[in-house]
Amino acid sequence: MHYHESMKLPPGLGDTDSIVNLDEYIGLTVGNSKPVSPQKRYAALLRIGRGLTGGRTSLPKGVFRFETHEQSNAWETQQILKRAKL
Repeated sequence: MHYHESMKLPPGLGDTDSIVNLDEYIGLTVGNSKPVSPQKRYAALLRIGRGLTGGRTSLPKGVFRFETHEQSNAWETQQILKRAKL
């Protein structure tokens, strides 16, 4: 049994795996690109994350105990999907 089969995801999620060609040469960047500081990149990432979640965390607070990592991951995925209202 595959990992995603035990999580009971909505149809369409987990059906295919991404294919990444690590040997592909990307080439040159077209146009002017200026280096961006790590602080600005991190700030942009935080803005995107807060925009997607509305500033809320996706998991309830507290201590949760599971017998296996698979149970923990399945519960976490269910909580995230519940929060996303899928």
